[in-house]
Amino acid sequence: MTESTENESIAHLQHQLRTPVNHVLGYSEILIDEATRRNLLGLVPAFEQIRAGGHQLLGSIQKAFNDEGGTASAPALDALMSDLRNKASEVLHHSEVLREEIVESHQQMLDDVDTISGALRNLLKYSKQHYFLPTAPSDAIVLSTEPASRQIQDSHNRAAGTIVMADDDDANRNVLRRHLEAEGHQPIDARNGKEVLSILETHPCDLVLLDIMMPELDGFETL
Repeated sequence: MTESTENESIAHLQHQLRTPVNHVLGYSEILIDEATRRNLLGLVPAFEQIRAGGHQLLGSIQKAFNDEGGTASAPALDALMSDLRNKASEVLHHSEVLREEIVESHQQMLDDVDTISGALRNLLKYSKQHYFLPTAPSDAIVLSTEPASRQIQDSHNRAAGTIVMADDDDANRNVLRRHLEAEGHQPIDARNGKEVLSILETHPCDLVLLDIMMPELDGFETL
């Protein structure tokens, strides 16, 4: 195991685990909305099953990491990785079976299901690695325990606005963009803090959504 892996921070580990789970939750919610809108109600229970699996994965992560201290013991981490592998494999099976039930004319749905499957495969790959966690410093970053999709739920029924969203993960930006567009907002993409600052020089906006961990300029530095 490399020294960099051994010294991986709690915040980074949570970020790596939560990102694919947030993809599962975000895209499954989009699929539920899309199936309902298109009156494809027979697909909704399967999409809801995938979303429920995503919440189970998120719950496992939250349980393993002490929300107050942001720490996890080595035994707890080993148990978490095993639990994530089992749950992710189960949800991946559901998504792959579901894909066979979606007709080719619904290409966007197929793409979204493929994105969910890809996120689950990434989670499986990551959970098969082993980690030694350092003692978390008192000022360690503790990421929000809310799924990314929860961040936009409270914006329903509010006036539409121009929103800059910064995240170096393409899938994160895509799922958030589609939620925001569905609510009538005008999202503007940024991949890091430097792009945010450049955008703000020429584009007035109503809100800026910042990821914490980004290359070149992270969320805290941008703020």
